Amino acid sequence: MLINCDKNFSLENFKNPGNKYAIVYSWVWNAPISKTGIDERLEQCAKAGIKGIYILPEPKSFRPDSIRTFLEPEYLSDEFFELVKYALDKADTLGMRCWLYDEGGWPSGGACWNTFKENPDSPMRILEKRTVKLAKGEKYKPEDHFVALFDGKTRLCDGFVAEDDTTINAYYAVPTIFNGNRADCTNASVTDTFIGNTYEAYKRWVGDKFDKIPLIFTDEPGMQWGSIAYNEFEIFKSEYGYDLRDYLYVIDGQEADASTEDEIKARIDHFALMGKLFRENTLKRIADWCEKNDIAYGGHLDLDNIPSGGVSVGYFSHLDLLRQMHVPGVDVIWEQIRYPYGARAPLDNETQGYGFYPRLAASAARQSGRNMTLSESMGVYGDSITPDEVRFVFNYQAIRGINSFNFMYITYGNERCLPILMRPSFTSEKPGFYNLKHLNEYYERLCYLLRLGEREGDTALYHPSRDYAGTIADSRAATESYNRLGTMLEEKNIQFDIIDEYGILNAIDTGCALKIGNAAYRHIAVPENKYMPDAVKAKIEKYIGFGEPIYTPKSDKLRIMTRKVDNSRLWFIFNEGIEPVCEVLDIAGGKKLYRLDARSGEMYRENCADVNLLCGDIAIYLASDENYATVSDKICETVEVFDFKIRGYDRFNIGKDKISSNYFDGAPDIDEGFSGTVYYEADYELPFTPKCNEKYRINLCDFSLTARVYLDGEYACDLGMMPMWANIPEGMLKKSGKIKIALSNTASNEIIAKLDLISSFPEAEIGPYHTEECGEMTTYDRRRPKLKFGRVYIEKIERTECKIR
Repeated sequence: MLINCDKNFSLENFKNPGNKYAIVYSWVWNAPISKTGIDERLEQCAKAGIKGIYILPEPKSFRPDSIRTFLEPEYLSDEFFELVKYALDKADTLGMRCWLYDEGGWPSGGACWNTFKENPDSPMRILEKRTVKLAKGEKYKPEDHFVALFDGKTRLCDGFVAEDDTTINAYYAVPTIFNGNRADCTNASVTDTFIGNTYEAYKRWVGDKFDKIPLIFTDEPGMQWGSIAYNEFEIFKSEYGYDLRDYLYVIDGQEADASTEDEIKARIDHFALMGKLFRENTLKRIADWCEKNDIAYGGHLDLDNIPSGGVSVGYFSHLDLLRQMHVPGVDVIWEQIRYPYGARAPLDNETQGYGFYPRLAASAARQSGRNMTLSESMGVYGDSITPDEVRFVFNYQAIRGINSFNFMYITYGNERCLPILMRPSFTSEKPGFYNLKHLNEYYERLCYLLRLGEREGDTALYHPSRDYAGTIADSRAATESYNRLGTMLEEKNIQFDIIDEYGILNAIDTGCALKIGNAAYRHIAVPENKYMPDAVKAKIEKYIGFGEPIYTPKSDKLRIMTRKVDNSRLWFIFNEGIEPVCEVLDIAGGKKLYRLDARSGEMYRENCADVNLLCGDIAIYLASDENYATVSDKICETVEVFDFKIRGYDRFNIGKDKISSNYFDGAPDIDEGFSGTVYYEADYELPFTPKCNEKYRINLCDFSLTARVYLDGEYACDLGMMPMWANIPEGMLKKSGKIKIALSNTASNEIIAKLDLISSFPEAEIGPYHTEECGEMTTYDRRRPKLKFGRVYIEKIERTECKIR
């Protein structure tokens, strides 16, 4: 596969990991596309340090009544593919790594109506209950898609004739189209049509560029609650030996429930069969195509942040399906994980207690013998999101095994509401766009380290899929126990995966562990459950329990993960609390200890792990027998720069026709409605003469948000994550000169100030993520971080080479 990672640590590769470790941004094509527009946007992205993209087309027919877009040429037309190939060529010349995306909009499966046009079996079949009144002597006359008749829980014969006036229930499996993307994922022929429309078409059109593309991204393929698999009744009878049609009343909607043993069994068997057919006829089928064509299949499923979510969308077990992907992922676009400022927890109310769900993807990768995982993040967090908040959300996932990030999103069009349909969105018109460079470089280095070697841990938490498919009460009880047990393991820093019944049954019992893929589990933590299969019980009986913490820090806010790299060990230490944590950890284990700085790419020899972490930050250490040439840095002189004056500003504006950013001389009125960039300038004079072989850095104290620094008119660095410091490129600093700081806030101030204008647009143009349907959006934007200019220091660093010994 083209997705490959370095196996051994290299200091040079850590300093300069390359674009295969870069954040991959979703580039939404939502307006008329031209080669000139492609050139312009991609060149802007390159200037902002963006090294990874995939094109996410949003055709006009995607959701015209709720997300109005204006893509031209037509999705999947010859002209469309020609522009895609042009964009891939352009990105390649700019040093960008590109994925492909398998749908027009989302979720994946219908090729935005094209699959439906070609395959009449594409619509899902939804179980529909109809209440029917019959007069005495009247025979029921079934219509198309009839399944069965019921009097209460008693199934009636198909030719039923009423003996008296009566009311009965008729069940139908009705082909239903929810939108042009969500097709029947249990039907192999529908999947084959979808593959032909998208995967085969991309391969044909992209040509020789296809061999350079590492991954095709899939987004939330799934069914609907109450759906019936293709030919399910025939397959069910063959699989289980009884007729599901006798128990339709236990699966006919979210309010349906079961009480007897037979009813519960029918309900569980139905959901398990749905998951199996989904796995075999969609996920595995597409993964096999990708493997044959030497490209990775990756993405995420729906409702992965809810323990019982797999039952609702036809998966049965998220894990079972994720193991089919070469790069399994999770979805973090809705503030499922959030910065814990104030008194709020890092999880939202819906997922409280299930903050460990990124482990689903990490576990699936490990159990299938793979390494890489991904996260689709930030899609509708609002434009007020700051680098510190991004760092928290990403690092929260990283410590739980995610090692590649898809950042949403870059918008092609800047007209009307297109750039604010989903937020955050990134375009050159929005303040702070070019300040992303420091964030992109940080995650290239961090993701390089996160993919080295193998993630450790010999404990697995059992995911009770059958209980989620059982009664409503069973599902609630299992969820509570599962969340409680997983949270306890996290709080104790016991490294663990998640495993389901299929993983256990497919594991090899070595006598001392259950081995599956790259994992060997000596301990299985089991939450309360009722319906674990006997074969699973027998296989895990001697392993029930959980292992020891990898390390027990004093602070209960530190989370720890380790990776084994040859004879070395990488330590990742994450501060999950809002307050800074300072603590010394004894983690060397008799080896040499090195601290790795993902900001600068520097490596330092340490005697112990003396961590000083702000909220959301990660400290990284390598414990190794190897001797590395490292440096020792010490601030030996600090010069404060005074007398900054505002020379001008860029004002971000939302207008009726488009968004824009315009430059003005002088100082702006920095009030609650100001969004933009303010340019501060000052002269500096140093008490020493900088030398080319010396190290210097810029330090911005008490600043807010993001900044870009220029020295004598030349770009020096970008800053945004606290503490805000960065190295000055060698040879750039003079004894005296001018320093300019471009300080940016976010687009959220202008968005809140222009709510009346935005609300005047048609509802479909504003989109569901701004209106009442999803009212949180403007709540996110109302956080509006302030623009604050603080103190500026130039620091001279005394650097000592640490000799190898």
